[in-house]
Amino acid sequence: MRLGGAGPETRQAVRVHPCPKDPPMSRTTSAPPPLPERPRALLSSAQAAAYLNVSVNTLRRYVADGLLTNRRVGPRLLKYDPAELEAFTRRGGDA
Repeated sequence: MRLGGAGPETRQAVRVHPCPKDPPMSRTTSAPPPLPERPRALLSSAQAAAYLNVSVNTLRRYVADGLLTNRRVGPRLLKYDPAELEAFTRRGGDA
């Protein structure tokens, strides 16, 4: 005597493929929406100064004068946006 479930004689076959009577599945699907452009990585003070070919102190002066902005990432860590640095160089820098 078997306890605890149905034996092999009571199992039914499971159909994996769709029934021929089912409507065909649509192969055309709309394209997923485009992903937003990934923002460029922010630069450190040393990297931003090197990009502008100035010293870190000059970079700090640009921020103090309101010519550039920075983003505070931590209690002491400042980062700079490469797009803003590029626009700054196109404007002519501090001239």
